[in-house]
Amino acid sequence: MASASALRAGATFTMPEQIGNWKRLNSAVPGHQVETQGICSQIWHYQQGQAVASVALDYPFQGHHDLKICYELCGWEMVGQQFQGGRGTNRSPPFTEVRMRNQLSQQGTFWLSSVNERGEWKVGPPLKPGMKSGMVERLRSLAFQDASATYQIQVLWTGFNPLAPTEEEQVRQFYQAARQMLWRQLSAQMQEAK
Repeated sequence: MASASALRAGATFTMPEQIGNWKRLNSAVPGHQVETQGICSQIWHYQQGQAVASVALDYPFQGHHDLKICYELCGWEMVGQQFQGGRGTNRSPPFTEVRMRNQLSQQGTFWLSSVNERGEWKVGPPLKPGMKSGMVERLRSLAFQDASATYQIQVLWTGFNPLAPTEEEQVRQFYQAARQMLWRQLSAQMQEAK
């Protein structure tokens, strides 16, 4: 569900040519579908070695947007979820890491968190098997959500072989660096909430 955004008119976001050892790709990445459903979405693709990861900024939403449901609707099955990071502050924001697979034997992992206009970081609900229960939870939670706009930042990796633990840590660190860059840009372009 969309919410009014406190971003100033004409807000723009950019990402650098390189984040750590990850180099930005300036062309489309076929087969690397990042699920976004905000009114505004921006996606940047990066590569390190053979690994390609996509960073997406998606907004505005009202409260938390459960991205797992979007991926399920596109044929992905959620197979694991972990909550990581801190307690919702800008010093150590929490995030969700979700592993998934599809019928083509592709593996995928996405890292995600949402932040509202007060700088409060949120993670989504725990993984519940099946899309139906997820939709019910999503509808139930709408009645209790904060009315302020939220901004979702995610990184998606997909491939036919699972990431080795060191590769997974590299993508996780990439996500954390990209999220910090996008939060700085978001917060600098917000008008005072009314």
